[in-house]
Amino acid sequence: MNRGFWYALGIVALATAAGIASGIRNQSGTGGLWLEVGRELQLLTGDPENTERALVWVIPRPAGNRVTIDGRRPADLGLTPDSGEQSLARPRFVVLTLLEGPVASASRLAITDAGPELAGLAERYPDRGRYLIVQGTIARWRPGGREGTSFYVWLVPVQLHLPTELPLGRALLVRSGRRGVPFIADSRP
Repeated sequence: MNRGFWYALGIVALATAAGIASGIRNQSGTGGLWLEVGRELQLLTGDPENTERALVWVIPRPAGNRVTIDGRRPADLGLTPDSGEQSLARPRFVVLTLLEGPVASASRLAITDAGPELAGLAERYPDRGRYLIVQGTIARWRPGGREGTSFYVWLVPVQLHLPTELPLGRALLVRSGRRGVPFIADSRP
């Protein structure tokens, strides 16, 4: 065999090992939110031949993807001012919390805050059992060009994948890793 093949094989092996190590390092978070399947998480159903189990977030939003984050201005989120109705979408971190008490919608999950830096949000929301900080994408929305505090928010990833070793229970423990990537850590009936 030639050397090129062995070099290529070595590069693939190193890249695979680095990806696995990065995933393990990310999934060393603590705390997390217990989210109910069918309420805060919805199981995707599709092709019966597909054994993958994916769930999507259920966050009530009265106007599509637009949400208002109390007291936050576009500059706070690192969104540059422009003259249009909508700014370019930027990767940011989003704070999720479970609302307590009677909730009118089916889901208790709410977007509480957002920001450009994970460390700043982690300092502002240190309770890992109450808040979940995840990656997201945010764009400003100004109806009719007037100044406003509504934002389009998308969570990244859109889907959470349930590991095959965990049973699908009524509630799933969702944690956020060191880079703000959410993952399912546990299940309870």
